[in-house]
Amino acid sequence: MTTVTGTKTITNTAAAKGTLSNLSSRLNVSINPDGTFVSLPADKIMAFGTAVRAHVQGCFDHEAELLPLIEAATTEAELDAIKWGG
Repeated sequence: MTTVTGTKTITNTAAAKGTLSNLSSRLNVSINPDGTFVSLPADKIMAFGTAVRAHVQGCFDHEAELLPLIEAATTEAELDAIKWGG
């Protein structure tokens, strides 16, 4: 579940679990190869939501680090030298 809609679903479900900690939710997640739904208890949803949020924030942080390099590049070779992974 890596789409914007999927991320919103995870975030909203995790937020709800903060106040409704005794509930579980059924989600369709890509880790289930047959596409069936899985039930996740509140603690797993909170951990999953926290991990997704940290990943997305890390992407934004890295983008912010690369943007000045992209803006400062004056040649195609300088742009090609900028890599997402380092």
